[in-house]
Amino acid sequence: MRKSRLAFTALALGAFVLMAGTAGAASYQFVSAPDSWNNDIGDVRSAVGWDRGEPNSVNPSWRRAIKAVVDEMASREPRFVLVAGDTVEGEWDEDVDGLGTFGSTADLAGKRRAVRAAARSYYPQWHAPFARRGMRVHAALGDHEIGDNWWNEPDERALVPTFRRAWARHFTLRGRRSRFVYANHPPAGTQHATTAYAFRSGPVLFVTVDTFHQRRSGVVHTEIVGTQLRWLQRVLSRAHRDPTVTFVIVQGHAPVLHPSRAVGSSELTVMGGSRSAFWRTLEANGVDLYLSGEMHAISTAAHGGVEQVVHGSTLAFGRYNYLTVAVSPERLALTVREARMARNRSSRLWQVGDKRPWASIRVGRFRSVGTMTITADGSVQDRTGRFRR
Repeated sequence: MRKSRLAFTALALGAFVLMAGTAGAASYQFVSAPDSWNNDIGDVRSAVGWDRGEPNSVNPSWRRAIKAVVDEMASREPRFVLVAGDTVEGEWDEDVDGLGTFGSTADLAGKRRAVRAAARSYYPQWHAPFARRGMRVHAALGDHEIGDNWWNEPDERALVPTFRRAWARHFTLRGRRSRFVYANHPPAGTQHATTAYAFRSGPVLFVTVDTFHQRRSGVVHTEIVGTQLRWLQRVLSRAHRDPTVTFVIVQGHAPVLHPSRAVGSSELTVMGGSRSAFWRTLEANGVDLYLSGEMHAISTAAHGGVEQVVHGSTLAFGRYNYLTVAVSPERLALTVREARMARNRSSRLWQVGDKRPWASIRVGRFRSVGTMTITADGSVQDRTGRFRR
């Protein structure tokens, strides 16, 4: 049996209208764009260790490409943008050229300083194109925000909390006192207190989860467990009983149901898949949609009444896609749009690590490549294009 709120009667609708001043208008659009940009793109000339004549990690070609993509999203007039991780390359503890752009990385203390310095440089520059167009971003943590997914060495494991705090300072914390900007989040002092959160917008509850859990051994696993899972269970249970919540959308970086497509990805997925306590929690509470990235390709899957949509793609690859969702009290209307990327493979754009994108790229014309509708009774209808099964 789906959630009780699906009997969205006139009485419930009236209750929704009364609270519209706090929850927002009934109809609006939002954008989902994971893996944007999945590279360290920004001007580093003001970095502590940059010297005249050394390379920079932005150029006119990348500036034009980012402008084209953000302008395209802005043309949809979204209320906000969801970004399910991988905004940067993030291998900031490395210095393969020995330039010391963000300071020395010779020891763990130096690596921590370099991570914080790189975050102060790249994250504000990542936010800037969205902010200039008045678009609020609600982001999730990706593996690249915690140093990429190679946590094999003691130093790499030791740096995960530093990476996580650096990300939070630019996405979920505000002001000198580092006030958390979301009222609903896991308990303060726990591992995911500043990387998981929930908020309401109109008839939709949005929940962002951190799909990376660091165990006491230091090893990082793709799982939602412990205090974060218990918090999620409470949040979803309350929404399940609330007749004014018509839809619940959860975003996290790693998919749960293994996608059918992947391009240039390490193909991380949440451990346990549909048998995980996380997915069973989504099913038990009638979650409508789980949005994730990581695969740099578009695919859909479902289990137990929960629809998973995997999409997103870094500008470094041959295509770029983003998703628009039109929200009303009766339905979620999903449209995925995609553009081909032209790349000149003659040179690479510099970054501190050894993963470097092509230096010259161009964004083609965007077109719709798939549509799908999720109704208030939980059914999925009108699949076209990439959303067909």
